[in-house]
Amino acid sequence: LWCLFLFVLPFRWDYVATAAEQAIFPLNLPEWLLFTILPHCLLAAIVGALLLASLLRYPNAARKDAALCIPILAFAPLLCGLAGLVHTTEIAYAQNWYWHFFVIACTATGLWWTSRADDKLLPWAFHALAIGALFTALEGWTQHFGGLQAMYEAELAHAKETGIALSEQMMAKFQQTRSFGHFADPNAYAAQLLLTCPLLILDAVRLARRCSSPKTAAWILGGGAAILSAGALFFSGSRGAVLGAVAGVLLAIVFQYGKKLSRTWKCALAVLAILCAGALVLAFNKFSQRKMETVTVRLEYYQTATA
Repeated sequence: LWCLFLFVLPFRWDYVATAAEQAIFPLNLPEWLLFTILPHCLLAAIVGALLLASLLRYPNAARKDAALCIPILAFAPLLCGLAGLVHTTEIAYAQNWYWHFFVIACTATGLWWTSRADDKLLPWAFHALAIGALFTALEGWTQHFGGLQAMYEAELAHAKETGIALSEQMMAKFQQTRSFGHFADPNAYAAQLLLTCPLLILDAVRLARRCSSPKTAAWILGGGAAILSAGALFFSGSRGAVLGAVAGVLLAIVFQYGKKLSRTWKCALAVLAILCAGALVLAFNKFSQRKMETVTVRLEYYQTATA
C-alpha cells in the first residue's frame, strides 16, 4: 500500500502547497476518479489511514537509533508553523500548507515505522518511485511531441461546440510549449523530475548488473534513463531545475571522487558547472523567448526575507 501510494502521488495529488486556483471538488464519481488534482484533505485522510494501519500492524516496530530523527524532523514544520497559524488571516492558505506538511510528516513516519519491521519496504519503495519517475518523464516527451498541440486543438473544438470562448489566460495556458505532465505548473513538474529521476537512473544501472553483459547493459539502460530524464527536464523549460541538476551532478562527482581530486580539479569543476549552468539558462531564454523577470523577483524575495 505504501509503494502504491508513492507511485500514484505524482499523477493524482500534484498540487502546490497554496490555495489552488482550479476546482478541487469534483461534481460526480467519474470526474472524481479522472480529475487531475484531488482535494488536499482527501490525501491527508488516506496517508493518515496508512500510518494508522502501519502502527496497528507493527505495534512494536520502533527502535531507538539514528533513524528516529526522521519523524522528529518531519513533524518539525507543523510544530514551528503553529506560531504563524494562530496569527494569520489567510486561513485558506494556512490550511493547505498544513495539509501539505501533514502528508509529508505522515508519509515519512509511516515509511520509517514500517521499514523497522519490514526490510523489503524501502527497496520496493525505491522501485515505486523510480517507476513513477519513468512514467512522469514519458509524459513530458509525449506532450512535447504532439500532446500539447492536440490538447490545444481539442479545447478549441470544445469551445466552438459549446459556444463558450476561452479566456486569454486559458488560451495562453494551452499555447505554452513547456511540458508539465499531470502537474498544474511546469516548474512543479520539473521539481518532481529533479527529485525522482536520479532514482530511475540508479535503478536502471542496478538492473543492468543482472544482464549477461553488465557494462554494456549499464551504458544502454543507464544512458537511456539519463537521456529520457534530461529530455523531460529540458522540455519543462524550468531554468531553476536545470541549475539544480547541474549542482546535483557537481555534488555527485565531488562525493564520489572528492578524495582523489586535487584542489585545482575541484575549482575547475566548480567553474565548469557555473559556465554550463549559465549557458543552459541562456539557451532556455533564447529558445523560449523568455526573460529573467521571474529570477529577479525570486532574488527580491530572498533579499526581503533576510532583511
